[in-house]
Amino acid sequence: MTCYLCNNRVMKVIFDYTKPDKYERWVGITEVSRQWAECVSCGFIQSFRNYPLERLEKIYKDGYRHPVFRGEAIGETYQKIVSLPKEHSENMRRCEWLWRYADPCKILDIGSGLGVFPVKIEANGFSVDCVEENKDSIEFIRDMGFNCYDKIPGKVYGMVTLIHVLEHIDDPVSFLQGIKKNIGKWLFVEVPSAIEFEYLDKNHDEFNSCHVKFYTQETLRTLLRKAGLSVSHITTMHYGTRNLSRILALCG
Repeated sequence: MTCYLCNNRVMKVIFDYTKPDKYERWVGITEVSRQWAECVSCGFIQSFRNYPLERLEKIYKDGYRHPVFRGEAIGETYQKIVSLPKEHSENMRRCEWLWRYADPCKILDIGSGLGVFPVKIEANGFSVDCVEENKDSIEFIRDMGFNCYDKIPGKVYGMVTLIHVLEHIDDPVSFLQGIKKNIGKWLFVEVPSAIEFEYLDKNHDEFNSCHVKFYTQETLRTLLRKAGLSVSHITTMHYGTRNLSRILALCG
């Protein structure tokens, strides 16, 4: 085991899994050895496994929004989330935090999911182009009237947003360096906080096989700096309705 962030080779195992979770089962992975481990030097937490991460690609393109996998149609999930009262809406909290620092601009939202964030952020004068690889999400988002790409376009935007994207990426530094050409002024990042390892059960969906990295404010700053980005504002939020902790960072 080697730390992605500092190359230290001494890692402390936090959780260990020998049975496939629902994501692994969906793509046909049956033999599993997967660990969450923390670097004893810098504190970075990452996942190690006995198969290449590319084997999970099918879940993003076909399974993630499939009604058989999710247990409900994509429109049902969207309505549940978009109709939440303001005090229970994670999207409204992240939007309100962003509105404090960034003036309305054109956004490229990478990994738009159900399109809830684009709908909410546009209410305050922003406009949004979306990027999604899941075929059901692309169709759903386009039906709402948004421009949705299946690959990152070669355009420059006032802001690029990555909401729950980096925790899925095996080499986030290279990914961030690759999208710097799209960033006109701001980059907004939201990721799960590593503090969740202190209070969530090891079988909680936060620690599923699709997630490969967890961050503290310090390790997220280090990662962004390695990619040539500077953090202007950073905070940790607790979303009480689902008992989840998130780190929000704005680079610019």
